Amino acid sequence: MSFDNTKFKGFNRNDAIDENEKNAEKKEFTLSIEEIRCAYLTGVPIEYTAHCQKRMGERDILRKEIQNAILTGEIVEYYPLDENNTSESSFPACLILKDDSQEAGCLHVVVGYNEKKIIVISAYRPDSSHWEEDHKTRKEK
Repeated sequence: MSFDNTKFKGFNRNDAIDENEKNAEKKEFTLSIEEIRCAYLTGVPIEYTAHCQKRMGERDILRKEIQNAILTGEIVEYYPLDENNTSESSFPACLILKDDSQEAGCLHVVVGYNEKKIIVISAYRPDSSHWEEDHKTRKEK
């Protein structure tokens, strides 16, 4: 599958960073899918945690599926950085949904980003016992 990045040509990564800096001042830092995509397309390093690599092997998830989710998926949950956590290894993160029922099925990818690198924390196929049919909404416990 080829990816048409023409819709990102007018996107300036610095604009997204500036917006996040404004939000961070208000303690409302969130990631945007456009910012993550732009970072990926401009060569920001992407790393896979040991946990993620293990789970990818167990679940037969390929790196190209994760990369495709970053490029074409949508954010369904945000996991902001705890303001008390000042570690450089901490990242605000989000859950990206790639709904691809035609090919391998839906995929959830947990991604962190801190302007220096993209880190893939986990990847899995959403389970109907935990997720509604839209794969965006968690079921009530």
